Amino acid sequence: MGKTSENERSKALEGIRLSAGNAGRLTVGTQSVRTSPCRCDKVSIVVCGRVGYEAALGFMLGENLADAVIVEPEPDPYAIMRTAISVNYGDRGVLLICGSSEEEKGTVMAAGGLLEESGFNNEVVYVEDCIAPGGTEQMNAGYFQCVKIAGAAAASGMTLKETYYTVRKARNLVKSISVRDALSSGGRGRDDAGALFGEGAMEKIAFQLRQASRARTGDTVCTYISGAGGVTLAELGRANYHLYRSLTERGIAVHDALINPVPVGAACADIAISMMLLPDELKKYYDMPCSALYYNKT
Repeated sequence: MGKTSENERSKALEGIRLSAGNAGRLTVGTQSVRTSPCRCDKVSIVVCGRVGYEAALGFMLGENLADAVIVEPEPDPYAIMRTAISVNYGDRGVLLICGSSEEEKGTVMAAGGLLEESGFNNEVVYVEDCIAPGGTEQMNAGYFQCVKIAGAAAASGMTLKETYYTVRKARNLVKSISVRDALSSGGRGRDDAGALFGEGAMEKIAFQLRQASRARTGDTVCTYISGAGGVTLAELGRANYHLYRSLTERGIAVHDALINPVPVGAACADIAISMMLLPDELKKYYDMPCSALYYNKT
C-alpha cells in the first residue's frame, strides 16, 4: 500500500476486513487490527515490528496465529500498550514480537514497561530479520515462522514463559535474507536466460541460507517467501521453485514451501526469504491448524 494517510489506510483496512468472509472476525482500529473475539484462556500474541502490515494481515493474523498486528508505520509505546491490552482479555499475559533494530527495541521495551506498570505481564521476542546487508525495510520474512510457532504454542495452553522460550528457540532456527543484493540491471534480477529472480540468483541465496542455518543433508526445513515493490506472483513462484530444487537436490527435506502473495509497498523490487530448521520438538506447533486471510493450514 505504500505510504498513505491515516484516513486512506483506515479505508483500505476496512475493505480488507470486509473481504473473503472476514467481516465480523477482525476489528480495525487506527493503529492496529485485531482478531475478534480474542480468546481469554491463552497468551495473546501481538506483532508490533515494522513488518509490512499488508503482508502480515494476510498471513499472520488469525486463529492460532497473531491476535493483533500494529499497522502504524512508526508506533509509539502507548499505541503498542493499548493494542496489547485490547487483546489480553484473560490473565495469561502478552507476547510482543518485533524487529531487532535499536529503534524498534527501544519502542517495544518502553511499551513493555508501560504494560508492567498497568499490571499486564509481557515478554518480547526480537526477530533477526536478515543475514545479509541491504535488506528492504518492512520486509517480513523473518517474522512468519516465529508468529506461526507463537500462535500454536499459545493455543496449546503454554504459559507466557513457556511460549516465550519456545518462540525464542524457533527464532534462533530462522535465517532470513533479502534478495536485493543478488539483483542486477536496474534493480531487477535477471539470470542469463532473462528470467526475473532466476536460477543463478536463487542458487546464491540458497547457499547463503544453508551456510547461515548450517542445514545439512537429512535436515528438514520450512521456507517462506514474500515480495516488495511490485514483484509479481509469477516471480515469487519461480524463486520458490529454484529454492526448493536447490535444497532438495542436496538432501534437505522441505516440509513447507510457502509464498505470501501480498506484496509490501517499497520503492525497489525485492524478495525476502526465510528458512527455518524444523526439529521434531517444534513440528507439532508448526503443523497446528490455523486460519488467516490468505493462509490456512488444516
